[in-house]
Amino acid sequence: MKKPFVSVIVPTYNNADYIKKFVNSILNQSFKNFELLIVDDCSKDKTIEVLQKIKDKRLKILKTSKNGGSAISRNLGIAKSLGKYIFFTDGDCIADKNWVKEGLEIFKKRKCVGVEGKIIYVSENYKPTLSDNIAENYSGKTYMGANIAYKKDVLIDVKGFDPNLIRMQDRDLALKVLKKGKIVFSSDMVVTHQKFPWTFKKKMKLARECT
Repeated sequence: MKKPFVSVIVPTYNNADYIKKFVNSILNQSFKNFELLIVDDCSKDKTIEVLQKIKDKRLKILKTSKNGGSAISRNLGIAKSLGKYIFFTDGDCIADKNWVKEGLEIFKKRKCVGVEGKIIYVSENYKPTLSDNIAENYSGKTYMGANIAYKKDVLIDVKGFDPNLIRMQDRDLALKVLKKGKIVFSSDMVVTHQKFPWTFKKKMKLARECT
């Protein structure tokens, strides 16, 4: 097996209901030369059991020694990764079939050190409203860990995520990375978040906090 060009790193905790669908969305990517590192943060449900039933050499299951949060999990993934590019998302997301391909296209065409993608929020009971449709079209400069990619050497240079932060670790990382180069937004690099039917008001509040 040749060395993976891309490493997809995903922290997870108590995600048994969503993780299989997520993994399948990654394993079925149009771009094939990648590894998928899922870092389990001491889940108490059947997340590990679900993952162990999936047989694919590209899937690597890592475990933290104790529950410490997504920053520690992602840093462990970075340390164990082999790819030149690191793609981050969450285990309750569904990645578009061309998710990795679209991100790599931006790295190829633009002089950038990171690519931020679009996140669509849905849930089983979610009924979209006009305001939510507008909110879905808001894009860029939120730097959320559910859909972002970086050059690995830059992540190493800035020493990864800060595990001492209680929240907004992904935003903090992006600010450090921006000192090294540009983070470009791509509306074609898409993931769907399966859990949270966020309202327009909440999305705009987050956007204001992150700009």
